[in-house]
Amino acid sequence: MHRLELATKPQQIPRRGRKRLSTEESDPVRLPPPDAERFSDFGSAVTGKLSTRLELTSRLSVRGAGSTGFRAPSLAQTNLSATSTNFIGNPPVPQEVVTLPVNGAAARALGATALKPERSQNLSLGMAWTPTKTFSATLDAYRITIEDRVVFSENLLGAQVQTALAGLGFAGQTSARFFTNAIDTRTNGVDLVANYGVRLADQATLRMTWGTNWGRTFVTRISDNPAQLAALNPKVFGRIERNRVEEAQPRLNSRLSISYAKKALSFEVQHAYFGSFTMRPEAIVDGAGNPVPIVTSAQADQTFRGRWISDVSTSYKFTRFTITGGLDNAFNIYPDRNIPIASNSGILQYTSFSPFGFNGRFVYARIGYRL
Repeated sequence: MHRLELATKPQQIPRRGRKRLSTEESDPVRLPPPDAERFSDFGSAVTGKLSTRLELTSRLSVRGAGSTGFRAPSLAQTNLSATSTNFIGNPPVPQEVVTLPVNGAAARALGATALKPERSQNLSLGMAWTPTKTFSATLDAYRITIEDRVVFSENLLGAQVQTALAGLGFAGQTSARFFTNAIDTRTNGVDLVANYGVRLADQATLRMTWGTNWGRTFVTRISDNPAQLAALNPKVFGRIERNRVEEAQPRLNSRLSISYAKKALSFEVQHAYFGSFTMRPEAIVDGAGNPVPIVTSAQADQTFRGRWISDVSTSYKFTRFTITGGLDNAFNIYPDRNIPIASNSGILQYTSFSPFGFNGRFVYARIGYRL
């Protein structure tokens, strides 16, 4: 795959007579040159960006931007081939899942098509407020749309799929998946960031930063099921993968960071909030204990509560050495446990989708040396 980037150098504005508005770009309207890209296997694209900023007062300004984007599928997305064992059901039953390269004969037999590049549009509108020299705040709203987004297909299950895989040389595999451009998405969000910094006595400094993001992603288009899957029943993109895109990440995230430094000694405390999220597991079991797809049942759906996670650290510098010690997840917080029907008979106590993991407190120390 060959990539060619073309971009002209933006015209330089003479510094004489140029009024400095802030640390941001001071031009009221910026028109950077468009970027032209050509991929030997994915075609060409021209992308661009328009941004503007209006200073209402010396302390308050508004800003906006619009841009387009282009992303060719990666080599891994095009050529990935892997086999894994998933334990599904209560009691757990091993299922062999093969990830097929999208251009391979097996994937094509199940309805895969050559991947197309993703194209995106990004719109944002916000404001910046600096009431004092020690405090500043920004508020931005954004919308990002992605066409032909590259995602995994569902795990294609069932006896007919197994028969089809066996006929293609994958005997013993119970399900398969591949990458696909099956969906378009739209993400709406708001970012709020506040900064405060002040010098104290005896060369000490105090800095505080608070940032909050709220964002939600919607699937706005789903491709029709491939004709090859019409007789095999499973959907190429269904409720499980849709849940992964729309609900498996917290919509609300917030972080407060406080740092204090005095000469060679410094302290830092971070409090992070990860909001709630919902998981819709891949399978449950029927009355006979056999694993069945969960495409028509919500018995194993679970919403995990939001959690606050605190990290603390301290550092001391002398000569060329820096000694640091700290605690990640200082209060040993864990996510909610999986409900029994979704825990593979208790084997999986916690969901792997937890944004802060499920390993509890972590204590560390390190020594750095500057050459």
